[in-house]
Amino acid sequence: MLLPITEAAAPTWLYVLSRINPVTHVVETERALFDGQLTESVVLYGFLAAGAIAMPGVAAGIRGMRNASA
Repeated sequence: MLLPITEAAAPTWLYVLSRINPVTHVVETERALFDGQLTESVVLYGFLAAGAIAMPGVAAGIRGMRNASA
């Protein structure tokens, strides 16, 4: 079973990197939603992180489609 990276269980450098990674926040949001915690602040952070991940992907996809059709 995979456990979340906690400050006590991981080296400091790994914990800091996990806090910077936006995917960590998305995964924490999924865990909270599956647990029924719809109003937790982690849910808001996860949706913001998902939007931050999606925006460059959508922009790259649009640019790729424009270049392919030109």
